[in-house]
Amino acid sequence: FTYMFDESQEIGRRLGATRTPEYFVFDAERKLVYMGLLTNSPARVTRSGEISFINGEPVDFYVANAINATLKGETPEPAETRAHGCTVKYE
Repeated sequence: FTYMFDESQEIGRRLGATRTPEYFVFDAERKLVYMGLLTNSPARVTRSGEISFINGEPVDFYVANAINATLKGETPEPAETRAHGCTVKYE
């Protein structure tokens, strides 16, 4: 998938990004259709290098579902979830 590096931080501010990671899905008209978590159970890497899911194995794949709905011409549900992670530190 296409991603961008927002060196000026302008886009992050305009989109209201508050956490990292935070995901944004746009439709063909470049309208924001989803923002928030990747899944319903964010992952973290333990000190031993293993991946640990905060709420158990994920069952809702928000970004994938948003992409699939958008490609079908449907509205993603949910359209927004509360991002989980470190706060964005804007310069």
